Amino acid sequence: MKLLFTGDFFYDHAGQSEDIKAIAACFKEKQFCPVINYEGVYAPDTSYKPIKKRGVLLAQNPKSIEILSELGTVAVMLSNNHTMDYGESGMRDTIKALNKAGIQTAGAGKDLEEACRPAIIKEKNSDTAIFNFGWKEEETVYAGERHGGCAPRDNELILKIIRRFAAENPDTAIIPVMHWGFEYSMYPMPFDIELADKLCEIEQVKMVIGHHTHCPQPYEIRHGKPVFYSLGNFYFAGRRDGYNKVFPSEIKNRCDYGLMVGYDTEDHTFSTMTIMYDRTEKKSIILGESPFPEKMPEKDYRSEEYIKLVKEGSMKGSPVLGTDKINNWIVLAGYNFWRSRVGRTLKLFCHLTAKSV
Repeated sequence: MKLLFTGDFFYDHAGQSEDIKAIAACFKEKQFCPVINYEGVYAPDTSYKPIKKRGVLLAQNPKSIEILSELGTVAVMLSNNHTMDYGESGMRDTIKALNKAGIQTAGAGKDLEEACRPAIIKEKNSDTAIFNFGWKEEETVYAGERHGGCAPRDNELILKIIRRFAAENPDTAIIPVMHWGFEYSMYPMPFDIELADKLCEIEQVKMVIGHHTHCPQPYEIRHGKPVFYSLGNFYFAGRRDGYNKVFPSEIKNRCDYGLMVGYDTEDHTFSTMTIMYDRTEKKSIILGESPFPEKMPEKDYRSEEYIKLVKEGSMKGSPVLGTDKINNWIVLAGYNFWRSRVGRTLKLFCHLTAKSV
């Protein structure tokens, strides 16, 4: 089987768009079986109560399940910052609708144990386990022992779960999929690279996939395994024009590109394709030639030189997390304060005071 990992998918059209038909035809021709990051709740009922959050609430059109089936989707990843936008009811009904359509899910569930279970792609000669974890600092809502939610991006927990699964299932290939990092960042943080490195040390792990940043990040080979730190957007339907950040690189419109990574479950080889949103034609197209994927810079990811590069490539001025737990905690505490209502109010007050002076 040829799996195809894609980035973020959101579908708010009422019908089937022409570009989706063309993409589905391409997947079918190449015999790809997509594994897609599903951003948003399926058809929220009016009784669903939206959660309070900084970011937008995303609700997929009911047509989205049909579109996923048309694309040949075998599994979707749900540990992200939108699966819990309408609470546990929205999350449970999303999983139910996907499973009814014959699509497996990973990354969310009624409790922590269920949320951390992988999707298992079973074949005659081999099985592939796909795990999915998301990050609370970007508003992924975690599951707990007695409540539903998403699988936590907690380094120790992730390594414990995957190492145990690998020991109990020595013949099963493993692919961890991470919803991590800050939005609109060109490069992965040392915090993410360190986890990817430890995951690649596990023999059964064949590759590591990431998304969330809404733009492709570079890839590299660690311990002989490919790590794609972020695939960017796959298909964000009616919201595609909103991703208009201008990046300080030769490719200015990086949010218009999305990587797709093919993985052959028999010989464990990988390949890549690129999808691009054409703003003139208002459609997404699969490119024959592409500037992506880019390779990681040849710098020590713990060096000041690399950290400077990450800072310069962040379009939201997000902090850079390193490999020191205590320092990361301090950095995040300060960052989250200024993102809070109190912090934003204080910042506005200081700004107005400075202007009046």
